[in-house]
Amino acid sequence: MDSTIQAAADDYRRRFGWSAAEKNAFLKALRSPPPPAIRLQRGTQREQLPFKLAPVPWYTSAFYWHEPYRPGTTRHFAAGSYYVQDAGSTLALALLDPKPDEQIADLCAAPGGKATGILDRLGPAGFLLVNEPIRGRLGALQLNLARQGTPRFVLSISDPATLVSLGPIFDAVLLDVPCSGQSLGNRQRRLASAFAPSTVAHCAARQKRLLRCACRLVRPGGRLVYSTCTFAPEENENIITAFLEENTDWTVEPLPELDRWESPLLPGTYRLWPHVDQTAGAFGVRLRLQDTANAGAVRGSPHEELRCGSRSHRRSPLLSVLEACGRLTPADAWQSATAMFATDTLRPVELDNPDWLGPEVAHRRGQTWFPSHALALRQSRDWQLAQICELDDTQAACYLQGQPITPAPEGWSVATWRSRPLGWLKGSRSVGKNRLPKTARLTEILRQEPPDPVSP
Repeated sequence: MDSTIQAAADDYRRRFGWSAAEKNAFLKALRSPPPPAIRLQRGTQREQLPFKLAPVPWYTSAFYWHEPYRPGTTRHFAAGSYYVQDAGSTLALALLDPKPDEQIADLCAAPGGKATGILDRLGPAGFLLVNEPIRGRLGALQLNLARQGTPRFVLSISDPATLVSLGPIFDAVLLDVPCSGQSLGNRQRRLASAFAPSTVAHCAARQKRLLRCACRLVRPGGRLVYSTCTFAPEENENIITAFLEENTDWTVEPLPELDRWESPLLPGTYRLWPHVDQTAGAFGVRLRLQDTANAGAVRGSPHEELRCGSRSHRRSPLLSVLEACGRLTPADAWQSATAMFATDTLRPVELDNPDWLGPEVAHRRGQTWFPSHALALRQSRDWQLAQICELDDTQAACYLQGQPITPAPEGWSVATWRSRPLGWLKGSRSVGKNRLPKTARLTEILRQEPPDPVSP
């Protein structure tokens, strides 16, 4: 193995008190993919899935996948019943612990594993700012947000430094920072460079800057979760130690239920290792901002003031293009030149930015508007479908690979499988033209899905 990686492993052995066998197990794990894992979403319960699963011990909605086929090849995956992600990435969600009525920001959100996990916990009074600084990563993020289905977010494409002007308005902020990605070495060829001291130093400098920005978005008494997918203490414990020295109104908030994964380098911070925890690896910590007597003056009571009623004057007249597809009665709607967005609850005033994206309900090609894929999968109180087309296993496999469906109802309908939405069909003369985006299609799909468990 590369000398740079060997040197890093020797350093970790010294810092973490490993034996020679533990160090060798770590090096071996770097060359092997971690076991696949999933996180349940869209209200799916473990008992509703027909797959062999084992619980991930630090997050109740996450499970290791124990089937011989890949979890991304099933119809359940296409329907959004679960999200495929490394088990380690759910550590940040366990630390964040979103509450239903909270206003939350995910500052580096792509590809969406944590943003969709947050949305899964939000109720009608909750709201999420999804931010991704890199425009090229939006496609995967938007597809995953669509599969999750909750329309209570706005999507910005901003450097977190530009968001500081919003002020301290969030109950919780998640900062899953860009890092050297040492835990991702089994998925890419740049493993050695991820362990290079120059790479680690470059990432650490950026992480310090991002953390300084993120902390300014948290209301008094709120919390911030900092997480990475790397092993270097310079990007993890050292960042937090330096931050606490500079910001005495912040403290580490330990979680007793995570004690077994506590880092020996800094109490209240947590680590997952590839050779120990059946994961690629992760680091995370929850930080708490000291509450103050004038917290109410900073933020007021936006849950009641900003998130009820309807901005009828903001509703786009283009919502009429969706009448053939169903009935949409959003609390808030806005549009760009090529897309229309709608939430089922009011955007908080501070997040009412017409240049930001959101839950897409329609998009324009040329001069014609079409219903968006996200609308087909939308699960909210403001949306009622006009018609559905229920598919069996064989038809669903054909649909998810981009084929037309026969027979199909006239006009727009949502193709469903076991009552779960998959995407749009446009029927004409009994033939349903497939409107599933190419990015949502499955190149490989399980021939026969196991039957769902029978409810007692």
